[in-house]
Amino acid sequence: MSSNFYSSIAKYYQHIFPFNPAQVNFLKNVLPYNGAKVLDVGCAIGDLAFALTHFGFPTWAFDFDGQMIEIAQGSKQEDSMFPVFEQLDMRLIDQRYPEAYFNTIICFGNTLVHLLRDEDILPDQWVSIYSTTDQRIEELLQSGQPVLDASRNFQKTERVSAKSIADRAGVPFLVVYIDIPVEIARQRWLENRRTFTRRDVSDKDFEDTIRAMQAPLADEAPLIFHDFDEIDPWLVENASKISCFLHF
Repeated sequence: MSSNFYSSIAKYYQHIFPFNPAQVNFLKNVLPYNGAKVLDVGCAIGDLAFALTHFGFPTWAFDFDGQMIEIAQGSKQEDSMFPVFEQLDMRLIDQRYPEAYFNTIICFGNTLVHLLRDEDILPDQWVSIYSTTDQRIEELLQSGQPVLDASRNFQKTERVSAKSIADRAGVPFLVVYIDIPVEIARQRWLENRRTFTRRDVSDKDFEDTIRAMQAPLADEAPLIFHDFDEIDPWLVENASKISCFLHF
């Protein structure tokens, strides 16, 4: 995708990608405490950062696109300390902010897939990233903070590895499975080639992912969100099951 793609749609962004209140409702329930410091990676025009600030969470937010940040800054009241906006490459996050400075780091939407090229992160760098992530997850769990990890979950061995981290920390572990039928996923993939809403996935990568995916079975006791489920009633129905994993 062109590096100036988001600059070209920045002034229309709120209409193309309208703010989703469900994100705020979700975060209000999972953030460790009111006043927790949040870093929003890939904040776009800042809608989520503004909402979190409104609900009492000091929020720092950055985006790679300068036009997005300009719009976000323009929407901020002059006498407000938060949100703190800046333009930044996500690959420099460890150089910009002190270690363990934030209570929670969030990254919604398609942010991670918009690295300039797949080659921007080399295989040995992925190994380092995952190793550091696992170490940090274990540290957070041992300190009593809940962790939601939506990566490396295609195969059972990956989920078993994640569970072993939770077991070492002595905390409960839950697999939440978003059950999207292959035919629906394929329809959305092909539709995206018409709308360009998301980064395109090559034919090979799509088919490789389908083949690699191992849906969790009963032995993993997954909590399942089906394609036909409505998110708000589903959250209400499963609130008691989820809450025990967020407060331990």
